[in-house]
Amino acid sequence: MFGIYFPTVLEVVVLFLLTYSRLGATAAGIISIGAFTFFSQMLDRVSFGAQRMVNGFGRIYENNLYVGYYFDVLDLPKVIKEKVPGHEFAEIAPPKIQFINVNFGYPDGPKVLKNISFELKPGEHLAIVGPNGAGKTTLTKLLLRFYDPTEGQILVNDYDLRDLKLSHWYKFIGTLFQDFVKFMLTVKDNILLGNSDTIDERKMREAARKSGAAEFIEELPKKYDQRLGRRFEEGIELSHGQWQKLALARAFYEEAPVLILDEPTSAIDAEAEAKIFDNLYKVYKDKSLILISHRFSTVKNADKIIVLQNGRITEEGNHESLMKKDGVYARMFRKQASGYVE
Repeated sequence: MFGIYFPTVLEVVVLFLLTYSRLGATAAGIISIGAFTFFSQMLDRVSFGAQRMVNGFGRIYENNLYVGYYFDVLDLPKVIKEKVPGHEFAEIAPPKIQFINVNFGYPDGPKVLKNISFELKPGEHLAIVGPNGAGKTTLTKLLLRFYDPTEGQILVNDYDLRDLKLSHWYKFIGTLFQDFVKFMLTVKDNILLGNSDTIDERKMREAARKSGAAEFIEELPKKYDQRLGRRFEEGIELSHGQWQKLALARAFYEEAPVLILDEPTSAIDAEAEAKIFDNLYKVYKDKSLILISHRFSTVKNADKIIVLQNGRITEEGNHESLMKKDGVYARMFRKQASGYVE
């Protein structure tokens, strides 16, 4: 315990001895009181400067430890190998996407996806439903090329996804996952990050209106210039539902040709959710939409619905055809609907 306070005690003792060594000369009139005061103040300043220097070296050492981790991460081998030069399309527009006998398993784990085959036509709306752990989110991560299929192909306009330039492919896709990022920036910056290449105030406010975020933004002290999060001064923390609306506003602002939504309204009330999806289907009338949700009220209007179970597609069709089939989808839909309708 004494070791913690030893430097401070040593500093006080040294300062006292140095000051005491001049005290006799001051009392004898050899040194003036003004010179003695100046000497004492200089000792105090030197002590303060030395303390700051030691603390600074301590912070540099601590930060250097984190920098080491940073470079360790940068030195990790890339999991995804890009083809150079990768293919680029002439137009940024909704593409045709095909999964052909796709299999995928995480390293040292069982297969998560098994023989997945389906087609998403340009401008088509696809909903993916199924129990937890069925592979719904993994399927979209393959489309984003966070991983490559273990077997099979993913084709985009008849080109293998592995042959595309990744930075070009990401211009086609907008995403909103359950664990979306909360940027500790202003409201305006949070929305504009959807497409940082274009800054359009009118479009930004329209995106906030469509996502339902405009209502609470107008009540903030600085409105769109309000800084968010408690990390900075004057920052305001939002509820999870408000953060989710802000993330949706970012997606509306981006207007990517293909939008992937993974439980996008899990923290939003039913009335606001209905308005958001009404706006979403209007904006994406001629664009592709991939929706993952456990709320069947949000997926029934999709052009195509696929049901995943244990990594396999067990059913495929629209709402009407799946209800007539009276299979897994129909059973899950009726089960959920029974909680609302007598």
